Amino acid sequence: MPHLIEEIELFATEGRTIYVCFDHDTKRKTIKNVDREIGKLSELLLQEKAECRIINLPGPEKGVDDFLVAHGEEEFDELVSNAIGYRWWQHQKAWKLTYPRSLVLNSRYLGDLPYPQSGICGIKSPKGTGKTKSLERLIKEAMDIGRKVLVITHRIELGRAICQAIGLNWIDEAKRSKAERIISQYFGFGFFCWGFHIDLLFHRICETVRLSLLLPIQMLDHI
Repeated sequence: MPHLIEEIELFATEGRTIYVCFDHDTKRKTIKNVDREIGKLSELLLQEKAECRIINLPGPEKGVDDFLVAHGEEEFDELVSNAIGYRWWQHQKAWKLTYPRSLVLNSRYLGDLPYPQSGICGIKSPKGTGKTKSLERLIKEAMDIGRKVLVITHRIELGRAICQAIGLNWIDEAKRSKAERIISQYFGFGFFCWGFHIDLLFHRICETVRLSLLLPIQMLDHI
């Protein structure tokens, strides 16, 4: 059963703030392993009712000693001051992208984006930068070659507008008649959803209609 080693257990007293600072690394596998160990250590410290805060080394220096030599004590004190509580660190990790960005733009509008031919593609940009407009072209191209499309939005008005622009049925229209149901089964449709286990829903939808293009539109704008 996991437990603190004696040397750390001596410091893990109720109400004491303990700062956790692991080495900086850029390898995805190493980062994943380090995050796991931070979680295990922090949970054990919390069990002892200590307060646990996480210090993130910004790099490129690997360890605390390297950072101190390169930047001095004052800058490290600033990192300590900015350390976040373990639960909040845990929450941030749950939403953080773990794959490196393949494209970074600095422009008013996104324009035509080079979407991959397969796999998952995520777009993050402010409102009003043309995410929906860029996706409209992708959806039309998919429909032209007979690929089914499912457009999922967290706003009904947005979903209806997208479906109208690309000639796809909104879910209400898909239920109106047998002809509309057949069209929706062939091309796909759009619908609104919020507050569900999205991975489970996607799995069941793909099993049911054998989708080849799944587009959750602007689901993360609130983050």
